[in-house]
Amino acid sequence: MLFEWQRPIIYDERSGNAPPSHNDYPYGDEPYGGGVIGIGFGQDHDQHVSPYAGQETRQIKSLSVERVADLLAGRGAGYAKAAELNGVPGPAHVQEMKNAIALTADQERRVRVVHARMEKEAKELGAQLVALETELNEGFASAGVTSDILRSQLDRIARIESDLRFAHLAAHLEIPEIVTADQIQTYNRLRGYSTTPCASVPQGHDAEQWKRHNNCPG
Repeated sequence: MLFEWQRPIIYDERSGNAPPSHNDYPYGDEPYGGGVIGIGFGQDHDQHVSPYAGQETRQIKSLSVERVADLLAGRGAGYAKAAELNGVPGPAHVQEMKNAIALTADQERRVRVVHARMEKEAKELGAQLVALETELNEGFASAGVTSDILRSQLDRIARIESDLRFAHLAAHLEIPEIVTADQIQTYNRLRGYSTTPCASVPQGHDAEQWKRHNNCPG
């Protein structure tokens, strides 16, 4: 015997009744388990496939293998975008580009010191973050997590994430004290970053108005 809520709902396009869209349930809570039978038209099963499909095989569900490797190696992994994309370079790439931006021996030494300090701190914090994400993952896998435990875990993860971002961004802050403005300009140009508003017109803007507004030549 089926309870009323267990019965599949049959929609007939001739009646004017349309089945609920998958987008009507943004959190994946489709009623009746998402089971909808259509008459007179087909419903593509693939639309229900999660963008996370395949990630359930990860050892730590919330972290890719590449992300774990970046964290354990102390790499930036996007933490310093606020600095990098605003023209404030970081020590790792400055070292890599030492010849291209003509670092002096003293500049290179000072940049290495900044990078070594940042990398050491980032590795330690990265290892802590991986451990915390592992703990969070295991709690859900074993059904042993409670709301109180979850809040505590997420608070600790947030603190580590904040400390990691600070470590990377603070290192960027030190570089303009070591290299010259011309070296930074060369760095940004070689990295492919636009250094002036005149270099490119943002999508959706009128080119002539944009140039006049920013006092661009020509």
